Amino acid sequence: MKKEDFLKKITSVLELEDEDIILTMDTNLKDLDDYDSFSILSIIVFIHKNFELQLTARQLQNVGTPHDIVKLIGEDKFE
Repeated sequence: MKKEDFLKKITSVLELEDEDIILTMDTNLKDLDDYDSFSILSIIVFIHKNFELQLTARQLQNVGTPHDIVKLIGEDKFE
């Protein structure tokens, strides 16, 4: 998966399309108004479906940016 596609999909998972928020790899997710435990669970499901990787809520609570999520998934999974 390309990182640009990953960002688009995470934007959709977090339901940010209508909020004029453009995610970058350096966006601090914790600064987003609606980033909460439901968002973390949604990302966990997205990662499991797309990368067949099971992350925990604890792992995602400690990430700050989409780039941190990419590192958890593995840089080798991205173009």
